Amino acid sequence: MAVIGDVCLGVSLAGYRDLLASFLTDNAGCQSELLAALDGADTAALTPLAHALHGAAASMGLIGVQALAQRLEVEGASYTASECRVQALALRELLDLTAALLRRMGFA
Repeated sequence: MAVIGDVCLGVSLAGYRDLLASFLTDNAGCQSELLAALDGADTAALTPLAHALHGAAASMGLIGVQALAQRLEVEGASYTASECRVQALALRELLDLTAALLRRMGFA
């Protein structure tokens, strides 16, 4: 919450909501591209795609998404197809949970 508060101070609550809406609808495509790479076990693509999501989540104060993206960025190149499927499921669940919590808190 501290990072979210800092972002809100910098861009206003309305600005943060706009940024969140863009993140949650995946306007940049970084979530969908990362999930597609995980679904296809394209481990060569994981590092740059996870890095993009890591940065976006960090700038929004979404620590859980940031941590998972960072793990994918660091470890993803060595994943097996099975590990990719597990991580894709974990990422989908975390993104859904994050969106639900943000809506419940009135941010989205």
